Amino acid sequence: MKNYRLTVHITDAEKKRVETGKFIEGKNKKRIPETKEKIYNTISSYHKSIDACMKELSDIRMKYNIAIGKDFEKKDKLGQELYNISFVN
Repeated sequence: MKNYRLTVHITDAEKKRVETGKFIEGKNKKRIPETKEKIYNTISSYHKSIDACMKELSDIRMKYNIAIGKDFEKKDKLGQELYNISFVN
C-alpha cells in the first residue's frame, strides 16, 4: 500500500494536445475529434516512504524547474520550492 503522495509544481511545462471526447464538423462536413491544448504543470505520484518521495523529488529536479513561491499572502511558502509530501490513508 502506498501511503505518501508527492505533489510538485513545475515551471516551463510543455503544452499538450488532448482530445475532449466531443466531435466537431470540419471541412466538407466531416466529423473530427475536438482537441484542446492543456498545460500540465503539476506532477503527482504515490510512494511507500518519505525517502522514496525525496528520491523522486531529486529526479524531478533534474528534469524540470520547480516553481518558487511568489504569493506574499502565504509567507511560509514565499521564496521556497513548491512541493508537498502528504500522508494518504
